[in-house]
Amino acid sequence: MTDTAAHEDRLLRPAPFLSSVMQIEPQWIDYNGHLNMAYYNVMFDRAVDELWLNLGIGPAYLKERHGSTFTAECHVRYLREIHLGDPVQISILLVGADEKRLHTFEELRHATEGCPYQPIVGSPRKARNAMGPPRLVRGRPLSADRLRFDAAP
Repeated sequence: MTDTAAHEDRLLRPAPFLSSVMQIEPQWIDYNGHLNMAYYNVMFDRAVDELWLNLGIGPAYLKERHGSTFTAECHVRYLREIHLGDPVQISILLVGADEKRLHTFEELRHATEGCPYQPIVGSPRKARNAMGPPRLVRGRPLSADRLRFDAAP
C-alpha cells in the first residue's frame, strides 16, 4: 500500500480518530472554577495537529510541499463543565471532503467517563444550570452603563 493510500485508508475508517489524553492546564481555569471557553479551541487545535501528524500533513508536509490547513469555520457547543484535573480526549470524524476542504466533527469528552462537556454560562453558582440574562438586560437594548446587573431596572 502506498503512503497516499494508507493516509486515505485512515481517513475513510468509520471510527473517529482519538487524540492522546490531555490534561487541563491550571492557567486555563477561569474565576468560575472551570475551563475558560477559549481553551476548548486550543485543545481541538492540538488534536487536529496530532491527526495531521498521523496523516503525514504536519510540519514536514508544510516544509516540503509549502501547503497546510487552517480553520475557516468552527461551531462549538458546550455540554458539560470541565475542571482542573479532568482528563480529556478528543475524537475527530471526517464527515466530508472535496479538493479544497475537510469537514470534521470533533468532540471533547472526559477520557475515562466518556461523557461530553459544557461550561454552564450565566448561572447561579449553586444551581449550575443555564439561565436567561438578568432582568435588567432582558428585552432592552444593551449599553455600557446598563451592564451592571445589580442596578435597579
